[in-house]
Amino acid sequence: MTVHIQLDCPHPDCRTEKAGFTGNHFLLFKTGTQDYILLLQCGVCGNGVIAKYRSANFGQWLNNQGGNVTLLEIWPKPTPIDIPQYVPNNITNFYRQGMDSLNRKNFDAAGTMFRKSLDAGLKALHPEGKGTLEKRIDNLPDILGITSALKEWAHQIRHLGNDAAHEDDPFTSDEAKILQSFTELFLTYTFTMPGMLAERRKPPREAGTA
Repeated sequence: MTVHIQLDCPHPDCRTEKAGFTGNHFLLFKTGTQDYILLLQCGVCGNGVIAKYRSANFGQWLNNQGGNVTLLEIWPKPTPIDIPQYVPNNITNFYRQGMDSLNRKNFDAAGTMFRKSLDAGLKALHPEGKGTLEKRIDNLPDILGITSALKEWAHQIRHLGNDAAHEDDPFTSDEAKILQSFTELFLTYTFTMPGMLAERRKPPREAGTA
């Protein structure tokens, strides 16, 4: 008795959507219920998950002979990717791809996407900026509140991102994690903190309004 199903793998080093899982070891969750605990293995990363199903014909389903089941829970729980708030959607998407690649140990891809997050961030902060990424960092106007330290962070992201995209040697785990940290700090100071301050400055709702 082996069942073959598709689930989103919750393991941080995989996170494959609709990965193929197989399983044949199960236990009745509690006497008098129709709930079952099933051990499954991801066909992509090889890690195991425990799924809790509810079914009146679980054995029939497990034998691939039809039957209806309801997935109640899965362990481990998927861990959401932590992304700085108040960041424009396109930058959020690039940063999420970088984090996803980092979790999957695709360090070159992670470095490239973190650099792209910086590039898109600069365009959002200063659309009038022209030239290379290096020049656009150096020419960020003071009125934006970009300090010399933030510019140095941005240059570090640029340097490391260039290494990830263009160097022949593979990008390392430590380099990718440093790049992620610099990118997170840059986005936090340029988008998250101003966004939080703007939210704080919003006038309170008048009494009686929805």
